[in-house]
Amino acid sequence: MTKRLGIMNYKGGMGKTSLVVHLAMGLALNGQRVLVVDMDPQGSVKAMLGVKASSGTYELLVGKQPVADCITPVRDGLDIIASDERLFPASMQMVGFPNREFVLHNRLETVHGYDYILIDSGPSFDLLAQNAMIASQNLMVPISMDFMSVVGAKQLLKNVKLLNRLFDQLIQVQHVVPTFYAQRQAKTIKVMAAVESLFGPDKIRGPIRSCADVSNAAGVGQTVFEYKPKSRVIPDYNQLLKAVMIEGDNE
Repeated sequence: MTKRLGIMNYKGGMGKTSLVVHLAMGLALNGQRVLVVDMDPQGSVKAMLGVKASSGTYELLVGKQPVADCITPVRDGLDIIASDERLFPASMQMVGFPNREFVLHNRLETVHGYDYILIDSGPSFDLLAQNAMIASQNLMVPISMDFMSVVGAKQLLKNVKLLNRLFDQLIQVQHVVPTFYAQRQAKTIKVMAAVESLFGPDKIRGPIRSCADVSNAAGVGQTVFEYKPKSRVIPDYNQLLKAVMIEGDNE
C-alpha cells in the first residue's frame, strides 16, 4: 500500500523543500519507490534535483494529460511531478471544478507502483494547500528554531481541524521535524519547549542541524547524499528516515 505524506508549514524558510528532497532520496536509497508531488509554485524540487520537466503538477491538476505523462524520473527509485509558476492559474481554474478540494486526491488514486508519495506544499492555506492536505492525510511539519515558525504551525493545526470538520477527514500531524537546529543556543531550547507543548513529545523527530553541505549540494543539483556522503548532516537525515519507515510499517 502506498503511503502518502504531506510536508508543510505556513511560514517560509523552514528548509521544507530541502527536507522533502532529502527524505525522498533517502527513501529511494533504502530501496523504496518514491514519487514527489510539488504543489509549491516556486518549483524548487526540480531545481534542487538538477532536472527539467516538460509536464508536471499543472497538467496533473487541470487534467490536460494522463497522470503517467506528468511524471519525470530523476534518480533510481525516485520520480517527481514538478511544479512551476503555472500553478497559480491552475488553482484559479480549479475553483470551478466539482469537489475542488479533492482534485489532487482523485488524480493520485490512479497512481500505482510507489511505496511513498511525498507532497511538498507551499506556505499558505489556499486551494492548492487544501488539496495537498486532503490528498496526504498524514503531515510532516518542519519547524526552524524561531518563534514565528511555531506561529505558522499553530495556524496549520487550526486549519487541519477546519478541514477535518468541513470534509469529514482524518488529517493528522504525524511528524514534527526541528530544522536549522543549533543545540547550544538558548533560543533553540525555548522554541523546542514551545513545540513540545504544541504537538506533544511523541510526534517530534530528531533535529536536522544547519549544514552548508546541503545548500552547496543544491547549487549543483544534487542531494547531500550524492554531494558529500560523509557530511555531518547525513546521520540527521538517516534518523528521520528510520522514524518515517517505522511509522509507515505500522500503518
